[in-house]
Amino acid sequence: MKDVMKKVQFKDKEYPVIFNINVMQSIQEEYGTVEVWADKVECEGAFPDLKALIFTFREMINEAIDIENDEKGTNVPFVTDKQVGRMVSDIGALAELLKEITTQSIQNPEKNE
Repeated sequence: MKDVMKKVQFKDKEYPVIFNINVMQSIQEEYGTVEVWADKVECEGAFPDLKALIFTFREMINEAIDIENDEKGTNVPFVTDKQVGRMVSDIGALAELLKEITTQSIQNPEKNE
């Protein structure tokens, strides 16, 4: 697994997002398996589960904030579900971002070099 951190823009603020083993653990705790979660957030021909999208996006942002707080010695507060829900203006784009980051994170490292 490879940690892939990206930045997303919401209005005038930029937020880091990451998909790593800690985010996967949160997903497993919430949904039982990553496969059950993936069925909820995939957007192919159906509307994604908004609770699952918001949950995942919140976990990805908060994990990235936590990493940056550790590395930079900062104390940026975590985001809430309500804050994440306000950030999401394009559900399809969010689902695609999640797919892109998760795919890049779980690719075989030898294939990425």
